[in-house]
Amino acid sequence: MSGFNLTFFGENEDAEEESGSESADEGPPEKSQKTAKKVYAQQFRHQWLEDPEFKDWLVRPRPGENACSCKLCNKSVSCRKTALRRHTQSAQHKRALSEIAAGQRQGNLVECLQRQNEITTYKETTEARINKAAYYKGEFKKVKHDPKQAWKTVNKILNRKQESREINCLETQRGQISHPTELAECFNNYFTNIGPDIAKNIDNGDRNFKDYITTTTSSFNFQTVSESNIYRLLLSLNPRKSTGIDKIPAKIIRIAAPVITNSLTKIFNMAITSATVPFEWKIARVTPIFKNGPRNLLNNYRRISILPVVSKLFEKVLYEQLHEYLVTQELLSPRQFGFRKFHSTSSALLDSTNEWFINMDRGLFNIAVFLDLQKAFDTINHDILLTKLDLYGLQKPSLNLLGSYLANRTQMCSVNGALSGTKLVTCGIPQSSILGPLLFLIYINDLPNSLEYASTRMFADDTTLTVSGKSIQDVEVAINHDLTNVKQWLSANRLSLNLVKTEYLLIGSRFNINNLLAAPNVFVGDTPIKKNIKVNTCTRMEKEMTDLETKLTQLRTGVERLTQAILDSADEAMMRLEKWLVDAERAEKFVTQEEQFKYELKLQEKKLEMQAELAKQ
Repeated sequence: MSGFNLTFFGENEDAEEESGSESADEGPPEKSQKTAKKVYAQQFRHQWLEDPEFKDWLVRPRPGENACSCKLCNKSVSCRKTALRRHTQSAQHKRALSEIAAGQRQGNLVECLQRQNEITTYKETTEARINKAAYYKGEFKKVKHDPKQAWKTVNKILNRKQESREINCLETQRGQISHPTELAECFNNYFTNIGPDIAKNIDNGDRNFKDYITTTTSSFNFQTVSESNIYRLLLSLNPRKSTGIDKIPAKIIRIAAPVITNSLTKIFNMAITSATVPFEWKIARVTPIFKNGPRNLLNNYRRISILPVVSKLFEKVLYEQLHEYLVTQELLSPRQFGFRKFHSTSSALLDSTNEWFINMDRGLFNIAVFLDLQKAFDTINHDILLTKLDLYGLQKPSLNLLGSYLANRTQMCSVNGALSGTKLVTCGIPQSSILGPLLFLIYINDLPNSLEYASTRMFADDTTLTVSGKSIQDVEVAINHDLTNVKQWLSANRLSLNLVKTEYLLIGSRFNINNLLAAPNVFVGDTPIKKNIKVNTCTRMEKEMTDLETKLTQLRTGVERLTQAILDSADEAMMRLEKWLVDAERAEKFVTQEEQFKYELKLQEKKLEMQAELAKQ
């Protein structure tokens, strides 16, 4: 192929450009004859900036441009070596050099000096940016496997300030209160009375809770624990966890593990053998946390309970033994996805949507009812819970130990630095405890046994019922029948529904949904359940699923994207710094030449003056 050939870093590149000789790397001759002639644009080469022939005046092209320039002539030059050489021999370029030699181009010297100052300033700024990027990169690397600390780092970088948790005043039946001690007592009374106030308004119903439980022939008893097991639990403590009412931090307990392991083992084994939990381990420190709405209303706050670290260690011992028994004997419902290993909201969602799509492919209607239990953790009846544990095979010593664990629990509320008095908690599962979630799963474990038509998925107290059928009338009858069964189960177990938040979805193909004459009527007792209108066709359901997946992905990759952005900015800054350094070296060399020219001119003027004085003499 004849024409211009693009070569890289060759010594005879100019000869190839001018002669248009055929390159040995172009391929077979027969192939080149068949292809059309191609013209390649010459690319600027960084080696030219170091070439003594060009380095004093050559300026690299700007991004997106194909021509470099001469800073002496202020003229664009083609990115070809022959063109650069022709420019050095041009009359304009030679005149510019002679003017500089004569000291008549002071403007270029001033520009170079200004450029040098800009480069120095940029060097300092860029260095600071690089150091900042390196610092943030190191901070993210430290918290790579700790999402909580990672978000704290993000908030620190973005200068996000935490909302103040201080509570100024509350509206009560007795009027407005603002003193910290009064606020603490008011919150403590409110939190301890939530469960009993709801429980006393629940109808007992006609069914007994024992009717729903399948008894087991297996048995279980808590066993004493070894020192090695206690030492393992001590080393697994998170040193950043909050301190309970005993003010003994987890960090100190973890550091002292080699010294206190023997004593703690004896205390724990004594508690197991005597079936008694020390009273000091059952005192919780409660802090009210604002949810939403007006800040002066009690209903807009939830509580966070902090238990002593030692009590959590003891609960962990009990939890491991009881959980192993329940899993080994397969006593936990397979429809429960909460507080279990290898189970999550994602697995519950996938299981539900899989059933819906299969039914839709078969031309069936789906009605999914989302039950919201009212303060379920706060209204657990201790007597019913212990009876269920008995039916699941726990022996009397273990029942007495768990009874001691649940009985005579107290709490103190902390508001604005003030601490209330102790208040007895008569029902409910201890919050922020290790054993509490497992006891709740046992309490609600037999809910699916009350259903006849619906399939269920549970995540702790959040329950979904799904009924499918050929006609909307069949589905409506089936779901209303099972909702009646659920209401009877709740009454027997002293629980209640929050009907305001309980909703249902009608899910089906677009054809089936559009040909419905009327929406189904879904009731719990005499109370109708409102329909969630966000999803009523296959297309909308897919959109909602996509939005949910997007939100989960954003949550997981937020920190990664921020880290990558910081790293990219650091790389860009490094490239810009290298460019400015090259320009700085060129500017320094040019300034040195200018100063040399001025010095020689002054030296010649001095010689001429001395010769003139000698001639006069």
